Amino acid sequence: MLKALKLKSFKGFGTLISIICSFIIGALVIYVMGYSPVEAYRELFKGAFGGPFSFGTTLERFCPILLTGFGYAICIKARYFNLGMEGCLYMGAITAGGIGLITGLPMAIHIPLGLLSGALAGAIWVGSRDYCGFATM
Repeated sequence: MLKALKLKSFKGFGTLISIICSFIIGALVIYVMGYSPVEAYRELFKGAFGGPFSFGTTLERFCPILLTGFGYAICIKARYFNLGMEGCLYMGAITAGGIGLITGLPMAIHIPLGLLSGALAGAIWVGSRDYCGFATM
């Protein structure tokens, strides 16, 4: 006897439903604004994946946000509440960008210095909040 496939056995079912719902809600908002949802989504995907450099640009913009989300997920799994992940990202980016403006350093020193200073700035940013005792869950 064949058993019926349970929808809950598919681990990504909730994620799939949320993606479908977000596309439907987005289409409704676009339609209410007086535009064609099909054309809007076509342009969205063409802009993200359509050209030779489009996918690379999409990844370039997406990766810092993805890594911030991974950091947040790790914090939640460790039962450590941290709403300052985006602030840590920005502080690290500003500091690494400032280090990048320094001229005259060899590349072998400049790149690791930028990466380490950005990580240190993000750690100091979250550490200052933790020092005040705001990290309880």
